[in-house]
Amino acid sequence: MSAAASASRAPRHVPGDLRTYVPVLPARRAAFTALAKAGSSGEPRIEPLWVIPPRIRRPADPLSPGGRTPDDPVALAQHLHSIADTLRTRHGLRPGWVDARWAEDTLELVREHVWDVLASDLAGTELRPVTGPERGPIQQAAAGAVAREWDSGLGVRIPADSSAALADEVRDRCAELLNRTGVPPERTDLLIDLRQVSDADTAEARARRALALLADLAPWRTTVLTGGSFPYSDEGLKRHEVVMVARAEWLVWTALRSRGTGDGLRGGGLVYGDYSTLHPRSCDDPVETGPLDIFEKPRYTLAEHFLIGKGAHRTRGEASCMDRIARKITKYAPFRPGASAAERWLEERAADPSNKHPGNAETWVTQGHIQHLAYIPEQLRQLGELG
Repeated sequence: MSAAASASRAPRHVPGDLRTYVPVLPARRAAFTALAKAGSSGEPRIEPLWVIPPRIRRPADPLSPGGRTPDDPVALAQHLHSIADTLRTRHGLRPGWVDARWAEDTLELVREHVWDVLASDLAGTELRPVTGPERGPIQQAAAGAVAREWDSGLGVRIPADSSAALADEVRDRCAELLNRTGVPPERTDLLIDLRQVSDADTAEARARRALALLADLAPWRTTVLTGGSFPYSDEGLKRHEVVMVARAEWLVWTALRSRGTGDGLRGGGLVYGDYSTLHPRSCDDPVETGPLDIFEKPRYTLAEHFLIGKGAHRTRGEASCMDRIARKITKYAPFRPGASAAERWLEERAADPSNKHPGNAETWVTQGHIQHLAYIPEQLRQLGELG
């Protein structure tokens, strides 16, 4: 983006002037489609943290930069450029963050094919680059330079998936990071990422530890707590049935909120985030994952649970039973008929015994995102957390 364009561009939204909802989403077609269809009532308050997924699965290699076997630079450049160009057009001028951590061992490609592409429009971008205390000094400095150039701010993503990740030295490393980036703390967002949340009590302890370490380190513009409890695999789900799985990340956030944790934070409190209806590992999966064991898997978000169906084994060519699974979901009392395109899709599947259009894996993920991204802003608004 040119200096003239940057100077003439007024900030459209400053995080903290109204509360937001932060879904962590892989930069894939399903999430782009869902965000566009989530509904006008929630969309203005959604600020995604986009994660650019790796192109291929790269085995660990401690002798290589980044600790993984190198990717083909030409293919990686095409991968990054394609995703960034789609993100530039599909995300629009909504605020949010973009994390390219899976390609940061080739930082020059991230700069050319992600950051430069996102800022190529005359209007610039409202996205903010992401760094973190575990990343190298060169990446931290580069992310800070881009944040200053874009004049949109910086995200500091804190891995909080274990006690070891929250050792005392994390505070010192974050202080060094802030000095290195050159971005004022008032323009910097603290993104605490619990990753997988299997047990709410354990995750709450990690969240409290992260806040105790970092909340008072700087006058952060926004402090976000995110995590995910949606199951990664189909194991444990009952065939041809619908099961309820606790939204443990929501239980953690509401427990902290009820005890006043974060009341003194700049921006009005601790902002809620999650991984929508995906497991956190889904952001780390390569775009091309090879042959998959695919079951029909519609999903639906309730106040404190996910409803997850497990239908026919599509990889083995089993006959679809989507109508039966969809009917089970639509018969739950909290189901909201017609509330979004996803509810209408489930109602149509439930009313179609021929199962001519059961969808595929991308369909089920997309519809899950649509319903979740429409529902969560309403849920937060009922608590007075959104304007």
